[in-house]
Amino acid sequence: MKRKIILLTIILMLLTTPSSSSNYYQKKVIKIAGDNNYPPYEFVDEDGRYRGFNVDMMRAIAIELGLEIELIPMSWQEAMEALERREVDAVQGMTRSKSREEKFDFSLPLVINSQAIFVLKETNYISSIEDLKGSRVSFQKGDISYELSQEVEGIESYTRVNQEEAIDLLLEGKVDAFMGNRLTGIYYLQKEGNFDKVKIVGEPMHETEYCVSVLK
Repeated sequence: MKRKIILLTIILMLLTTPSSSSNYYQKKVIKIAGDNNYPPYEFVDEDGRYRGFNVDMMRAIAIELGLEIELIPMSWQEAMEALERREVDAVQGMTRSKSREEKFDFSLPLVINSQAIFVLKETNYISSIEDLKGSRVSFQKGDISYELSQEVEGIESYTRVNQEEAIDLLLEGKVDAFMGNRLTGIYYLQKEGNFDKVKIVGEPMHETEYCVSVLK
């Protein structure tokens, strides 16, 4: 029942526009942007295929309702900007926040996400977000974790186009910590065999709703 409610909410968000009509949307290709490197939710694999939980969900909806969709992978920052410029109709996965609610409308949550702080195994002076004051910290550009970090003064921020590049800065010793999505961080570290080099400190932070989003 919950899955059906989520699917219906997503579709209603996509179709409820001033110009919406059944005939119009039978012909319209609905353009949906997503992150090109945010596993396990959405990513382009080594063979150039767009894969992940969000991709499977959108394709299932399209088949169920006979809609024609175009999934467009791009960097996360580009996806948000494309939605703001109305170049796409929706973003298939976005973490909900108060600041984002000023510009976007959100579906019911697909999952509940949390953010985490990753440090090298030998680092013992960081155990919470407050401990990041005066430290070098890497983030994905435009990610919700960067918004959270603004609450702490004195963080020296290093932003990269995706979380993989931001984690690499930590592995290379160029930053003191990486802050980002907990599941995505674990995925990258396990995939590259680097999980034994890094640890997660503190409790899961900022548990938030991960939803489909459209422009207000």
